[in-house]
Amino acid sequence: MENCRHYDISIGTCHCHNCCIAYTGIILTHSSNNFDNVRGDARLYELHIGGCGHTGINISASMDTIDNKRGVTRLYDQVVGCLIGINITGSENTKVNDVS
Repeated sequence: MENCRHYDISIGTCHCHNCCIAYTGIILTHSSNNFDNVRGDARLYELHIGGCGHTGINISASMDTIDNKRGVTRLYDQVVGCLIGINITGSENTKVNDVS
């Protein structure tokens, strides 16, 4: 699966409103020393911010590809917090746990 990076996109639902709303957000935090196509690698517990201003973190990641003691996040890994969703964009040429 594709590796996720700083500014890659997540989508889902924000649950911190009177009525849940759909969100589109970005990965806000990243590795400070490992980069993929000039953007920092996203890892387990990286912060996402939705268009509504609420946040979530990555709670799933690779168990095999590690960056500074944290798993690297992939396409379709989960985001939780106010935001409940998944990562939907990633690197075009860097794969994590690719079986092919």
